[in-house]
Amino acid sequence: MKKITIALLMTMLVMTSMNVTAHAEEEMPDRMYSVVTDRFYNFVSSNDEGVSGGDSRYPFGGDFRGIINYIDYIDELGLNTIHVSPVFNHDTDDYLGYAVVDYDIASAFGGHEDFTALLEEAHARDMKVVVDFPLTIGQSFEGNTELSTTDDVLTSDLQAEYFDLYDVDAIDMTNDDNTEYIREVLSEFVDAYPVDGVSFFIVQDGIDGSAFIPEGITSYAIATQPDLTVSGFDHVATDEIRQDVAHSFHYFDNEIFEYPEDYEPLLLADHWFSERFTYESVELRAFPGTRVQQLSIYLLGYPGPMSYYYGTEIAQNGNTLETIHPQMNFWTDTEAYDHMKVSSEVFGRFPKMYEGEIETLLNESGHYVVRYHTAEDEADFILRINDSSSTRGFSMSTDEVGESMMLSGVLTGEIARSNSDSNYITVLDRETSDLFAIIDNVGLNYWYLLASVLIFGGFVLFLYVVAKRRPATNVK
Repeated sequence: MKKITIALLMTMLVMTSMNVTAHAEEEMPDRMYSVVTDRFYNFVSSNDEGVSGGDSRYPFGGDFRGIINYIDYIDELGLNTIHVSPVFNHDTDDYLGYAVVDYDIASAFGGHEDFTALLEEAHARDMKVVVDFPLTIGQSFEGNTELSTTDDVLTSDLQAEYFDLYDVDAIDMTNDDNTEYIREVLSEFVDAYPVDGVSFFIVQDGIDGSAFIPEGITSYAIATQPDLTVSGFDHVATDEIRQDVAHSFHYFDNEIFEYPEDYEPLLLADHWFSERFTYESVELRAFPGTRVQQLSIYLLGYPGPMSYYYGTEIAQNGNTLETIHPQMNFWTDTEAYDHMKVSSEVFGRFPKMYEGEIETLLNESGHYVVRYHTAEDEADFILRINDSSSTRGFSMSTDEVGESMMLSGVLTGEIARSNSDSNYITVLDRETSDLFAIIDNVGLNYWYLLASVLIFGGFVLFLYVVAKRRPATNVK
C-alpha cells in the first residue's frame, strides 16, 4: 500500500509541475548527509579493529565500502554531499576518529584504496564529499612533529565526555607552529584526495581558519558551544543557530528560525556531539516522524548549505554517547524517508529558486512563509510551512502575485487562482508544508484531471481484480 501511495505522489508531482520550467542541471546548494563511518554499515569484516561484540563504547566496524554500498540510498534522499567523520588512523577503541594516531587513511575504514573508491563513486553521481578534519590527537600520536595541546576549550557535555573517555586532546590552534603543521598536512591531504570540502569542530575561541586552510577548498566550521568566535571559514554553524533550528521543529506552534539572508551559515539541527533532533520531541510527546518531515522541508528550502545527520530520516533518537551514534538501521519504518525522497525531488527540479533573494512574508506561531525572487524569466516560488496546531490560510493580492497568474502547489497539487476580491488564497492543514510556483494561469489542468482519473480508476480496477481472484469462502 505504501508503494502505491508513493507512486501516486510521484505522478502528481510530475503533472502538477509540468508547467514550471525545471533547470535540474544547475548546481544546488550543498545538502550534506553527515555520516559516522563506523556506525553506518560494516561491509568488510576483515578490516574490523577494536570491535567488542556490539558494545557501544567501542567500534562497530563500519567502513568506506559500507557507505559505497548505500550511496544510492543517500542519493535518492536528494542529498548531494556526503559528510564523513574523520578518516585518519586513530586509537583502536575510538569509533569517531578524533584520537588521531597519524594522518594516513584509516585501515579500519578500508585505507587509501577504499577511500579513493568512495570519492570515485560519489563523483560519478555528481555528489560531493566533505571530510571532517580533526583538530585533535590521541595519546599515541605518531606524527613527525610534536604538537602542543590545550585544555582551554569550550565543549558540549557530550564532547567533553567523549574527549575524556578516549583520551582525546585538542591541538592548540593559537600556536603558530601548530597551525603551520596542520596547514601542511591538510594541503597534502587535499592534493592527494580530490575531496570537495573539509569541516572542523571548533572548541577554541578566536580560531581563524585562513591560518591553516589551503586556498581552493570549501571549509565548514561547527562550533559546539555558544560564544565561540570563529573566522576564516566559508560557512559556520554556531551552536546558537543549531539550537534555534532544532527548537523551531521540536513541537508545533514554535516560532521558526528565519533563513539567514546571506546564505552563509550552515544550518543543521544536530551533529555527532549533540543530542538527536528527535530527543526533545519525544520528551514532549510529539510524533517524531512528522517533526522530521517538517524539519526536512525547512532544510531543503534553505538557499545555503545544510547538514542532515545520518538516521534522522528514520527518527533515530538519543541524548547520550551510547544513543546518539547507533548503528544505522535501513530496515525500519521508511515513512519519513519516502517523504524526504518526494520532497527533495520537488526542490531538486528548481535550483534557480535558490539563486535570487528571499523575502519572509510571515513568521508567526509555527506558520512560516517565504518568497523566492528569481530572475525575470523564471517563476517565483512561495514556501509555506504550517507547523502549527491548526489549519492555516494565507492570502496574497494581485499586486503581490500579478494578474492572470496562479499558485501551483508542487507538493500537494493545490491550485490557487485570484478570487473576486483579487486575492490568491492557499490553505494548509496543520503540520504540513507546500512549495508553490507562481506561474501563468493555464486554466483548468485537464492533464492533471486525466492523470487523477487514470490513477484512481486503475487503483479501483486493481482492487476489483484482486477481489475477483480471492477464493470464495464455503459456508455450510
